Amino acid sequence: MSSLQETLGPQLGQLHFGVSRVDLFSDWQGWSLTLADAHRFVCRADARRTYETGGILTGFEFGTRKTKTFSARLYDKTADIAAKGNEWWHEVWGDRYVAGVPVHRLEFEIGRQGLTEFDLDTPAQVLAAAGDLWTYATEQWLTHRSPTGDRTRSRWPLSSQWRAVQVATLRHEPVGIERLRSSRRTSSVTKLLPGLTGYLASLGALIGTEGIADTVATVGHHLHNYEVISRISFAERIESRRSELEHR
Repeated sequence: MSSLQETLGPQLGQLHFGVSRVDLFSDWQGWSLTLADAHRFVCRADARRTYETGGILTGFEFGTRKTKTFSARLYDKTADIAAKGNEWWHEVWGDRYVAGVPVHRLEFEIGRQGLTEFDLDTPAQVLAAAGDLWTYATEQWLTHRSPTGDRTRSRWPLSSQWRAVQVATLRHEPVGIERLRSSRRTSSVTKLLPGLTGYLASLGALIGTEGIADTVATVGHHLHNYEVISRISFAERIESRRSELEHR
C-alpha cells in the first residue's frame, strides 16, 4: 500500500474542492400569498412563473437555473410536504411551527457563475459569505413591494413581510459582498483600458490631438455625430450594457 501511494501521489496532484451551487432558504408562517402578489415582486431576472393547484396559488419562481447565476422560488412548503410526505420538517421547525398555518419557503439557488461573480470558490469561502449572499439576494436581486401610485415599481416601499425576510438570521451586513462586487468592477475597468487607450490613440492620430485632455475633449463631439447616424443615443447604449451586466 505504501509503494502504491508513493507511485500514484505525484500523478494525482493536489486535490481542490470547489462549489458548483449553493441553496439558501428560510421558512415563514403568517404570509398569505395570492395571485395578486405577482406584480408586487421586483426582480432583476425577467423570467418568472406562477404555480397553481386546483386554482390555488402554490408558489412563484424567478429567474432560471440555466443561467447558473441566481434563481429563486417562493412556495407553500406545507403543500409540498403533503405531496411528498416529508413530515419530518415539522420536527425541524419544532416549537416555532404553528399547526394548521401554511409555511412558505423562500429559496435562492446560486449557481457556479453567480458564485464566481463574487469571487467565491471553495466551500469555506461560500459558507462564510452565506449571509452576504442572502443580503444581496433579498435587497437587490428580489424584493416584495407595497403598491403606491408611482408607476415605477422599484420605488414602491418594501412590504412588511419582506422586511422580515431580509433580517433572517442568514443575513450579514452588506459590506462584504459589496466589497467583492466593487473589486470585480475595478478589475473589469482595468481590462477595458488597453483597448480604450488604443482606440483613443488612433483617434488622436487622425484628428491631430497631442494628449489625453485634448483627445478626450473631442470625443463627445464625435459620439454625438454617431448618435445621429446610428439613431441610438449613447445613454441608451449605456443602459443596455448596464442591464446586461446586472443580469449576468
